[in-house]
Order: sequence, then structure tokens, then C-alpha cells
Amino acid sequence: LRLLPRTSCDMAPQRLTVVLVGQTGNGKSATGNSLLGVDAFQAKRSLASVTERCQVGEAMLDACDAPMHPSAEGGGTRTASEAATLLRVIDTPGTCDSGALLEDNLKHISEFLSSSAASAASSSGATDLEGRDVHGPGYGPGSSGEGLHALVLVLSAAARFTQEEAVAMERLVARLGEGVMRHSLAVFTRGGELTREGADVDELMSSAPPSLRQLLARMGGIGGGGGGEDGAPVLIENFPSDGATRTQSAAVPLLTAVRRLVARRVAELGGGPDAHLDADPDAAAAAVASAVYTPAKLVAAAAAAAAHPST
Repeated sequence: LRLLPRTSCDMAPQRLTVVLVGQTGNGKSATGNSLLGVDAFQAKRSLASVTERCQVGEAMLDACDAPMHPSAEGGGTRTASEAATLLRVIDTPGTCDSGALLEDNLKHISEFLSSSAASAASSSGATDLEGRDVHGPGYGPGSSGEGLHALVLVLSAAARFTQEEAVAMERLVARLGEGVMRHSLAVFTRGGELTREGADVDELMSSAPPSLRQLLARMGGIGGGGGGEDGAPVLIENFPSDGATRTQSAAVPLLTAVRRLVARRVAELGGGPDAHLDADPDAAAAAVASAVYTPAKLVAAAAAAAAHPST
């Protein structure tokens, strides 16, 4: 089962919500910018988190997952009806910050994802690549509060995975609910450095500590892992130096992994591996909408965490 972006304006666009989590410095904000095709989030190398609170960015993507620019004629606003995918990205504070308590950040992430704060932020910040308001049914104001399709753990191929990262992720999962792991995948940034060294993600994973292997094994349900064809983490490059665009080197491979993850959830819901959703993009859009980790589950997990402050 594959879920592809629609290719006709007569078909309903798919809507995807992706949440980026991980340690400060691993490239969450840069990854979000690559997905959106615009520098919506502040991204720079720093020992302290640049992102102090959850932030929302939205974009309309074409059938090749490239960001759609406003119409060249008259500078008119492109509408959601023209898009293949309506993408919503949530950037979060670092989970191992030096300038904020871990529990404060985890609590904020949990509360943001499970409350109306996400909807309010989205309603006030839904813009296209030129900063214009995005208009269209099912996009922008009111498009929040639908849960998440993918919780993406952002790791760095240039940094070792620490026990602190493992503990932080476990504590975040405790606040979001264990079920969120079936909607999770991992991505390694700075993949260009690995490629220049003649290595690949398999070689990188051969040196992964047990804590990371165990975490990845719980992600994504079937096959576990990162979202790649064989369950391995996805390797991306947010700052390509080989002439490629960041859409090609980061957004496309990551969104491909997200759709593969969503397809697994659709199959679990009864779509089955033989469902012909490729030939029926309208059905695919409906299937994608049904394959979220729901707001109700997020709210229930947040309530349970509030009832047990040690969580």
C-alpha cells in the first residue's frame, strides 16, 4: 500500500501533520524549513535551544512535494484546492536543553499538542512562501486539532546518541501515550557528511548503542525502525552542497517515509496492502485523515501525566 500526493485539481488534497522532536542542535528547525520550503523556523548551531516554544508552519506542496509559490500573475494567493498536499509542521523545543528544565519542555510539548494552543497558533500563522495568508477549505484557520500523522525524532549523523536523549524521549512518550510510537519514525540529519565519508545509514546504525536500537524497534509498528524501506532511519541533508535542493535532499525522502508510515496505519485500519489507493487519490486523502494519532489520545495521555506529576 502506497499513499501518493494527488495529481489533479479535481482530487482532494492530502493533509499531513508532522511533529519534530529531538535534542538541541540535531537540526529540528532546519528540517522543518526543508519540509516547508521556506525559513519559517530560526535555525542555527547553538548550545542552547533556539526554539523555546512550539511553533507551527504550514505549506502547500505540489505533486512532487515541492512548495507551491504564489501565482506569478498579479501575485494572487494560491488556494488549497490547487495543492497536492497540505503540510503542517510543528517545531518543538529541544528535549535535552541547557537553558531550560527538561520537564518544562516536555510538559509544554505535551500541552501544546493536546490543547487548543496548536489551533490558535495555526490560525494566526498560516501563510504561504511569501507571507500571504493561505486561504482554502481545510487549510489554515481551523485545520489544527486533528492530531498528528508522524512524530519525527530528529537525530544527527554527526553526533552520538546519548542516554540523556533516550530518557528524554521515553519521558515524552509517557506524556503523549505509548500509542504515539506507532506513529513515529527517526531521521538523521547531516547525511551529506556521511556520504562524503563513503558511509551509509547501515554503517551508521552498526555502531548505534542498544538504547537507540531498542527505541527504533518500537517505532512505526510493522518492522519498527525509521521509516525507510527496510525499517532503517531516513538520512537527509538540509544544507546540500552537491547542487541538489533541500526539497530533493531532505523534504522528499522524509515525506516519503511519513507516507509509508501512514500507509501502515491505514492498513491496520482495514485498508489492507491491496487497497487501490494509488488509483483513487480521493480515497487516499480520506485514508490519510483517518490514520492520525488522535487529539483524544493526546488529551487522555496529557491528563494521565497531569494526574501523575512524576510522569
